Amino acid sequence: MAERKSILNQRLSTLIEKYSSRDIVHKLEQQFKSLQKKDINPTLIDDIPVLKEVTIRSDQLRDLLETLTEKPLLNPLLLRQVNGRFQIILGRKIWYATKLLKFQKVPVVVTTMSDEEMLLVLLASLREETEQNVMAIALVCQALIDQYQYRQVALAKIMHYSRSQVSNILRLLKLPVFTRKLINAQTITYGHAKILVTLDTELIDELVLKLIKEKLSVREFERLVKEHKPQVINPVNEKNLEKQFSSQVVTTKKSIKFSFDTSEALIQFVDQLIHGKK
Repeated sequence: MAERKSILNQRLSTLIEKYSSRDIVHKLEQQFKSLQKKDINPTLIDDIPVLKEVTIRSDQLRDLLETLTEKPLLNPLLLRQVNGRFQIILGRKIWYATKLLKFQKVPVVVTTMSDEEMLLVLLASLREETEQNVMAIALVCQALIDQYQYRQVALAKIMHYSRSQVSNILRLLKLPVFTRKLINAQTITYGHAKILVTLDTELIDELVLKLIKEKLSVREFERLVKEHKPQVINPVNEKNLEKQFSSQVVTTKKSIKFSFDTSEALIQFVDQLIHGKK
């Protein structure tokens, strides 16, 4: 049986083009069907290191556990070999369920795959279920950035997201560990999580507990956060500036805009800035 070729030497643009395809996971599944199946004990399979933080609760697997109890597992799990051990690539939730049910054997196919391609396969398989998999997506994206220097714009193309969406997902990794666990368990939704990343760390724990206790909607939580955010007072006195420079002044948190009635007034203003003249 011929092994699949590692993609370590492929150009980044080729990888992005390949894994941004909407049907890439289906194509891979069809491709792996040609590989020889075998049965192994699920306890011999290791988890993906980058996803070890993303635990799967048994209550999240209720329907799957019932199905596996009633029907045999027909579709094989996709594995690769790493340092003489088996590692899951696709079918992580099913693999976890078979361990809970103490299956003695599960059907698998084993392929040769680089670390980089494994991460890209994961990202492609996770992208259609952001709400359920957002922490997993964040961890995989961060691994591609840290280990292979992927840029957010490239990740956005692969995921069919905007660059700002990728940036917001990555910001979840800056949240406290306890809060990340709640997001992973879907106790906190992605909609709530996007609001949390805008908060100072000392406010997060307090508001998370209130969010869970009162079962707040995203809109209700937005209002709560707005009430708790410290009000920023603009230190710039617009009226004083207008009087001093004979201009109209508009200020924001990060900018000051001066408008003048004549070009001579503008020249005088610039001269005063440069030379300190009145």
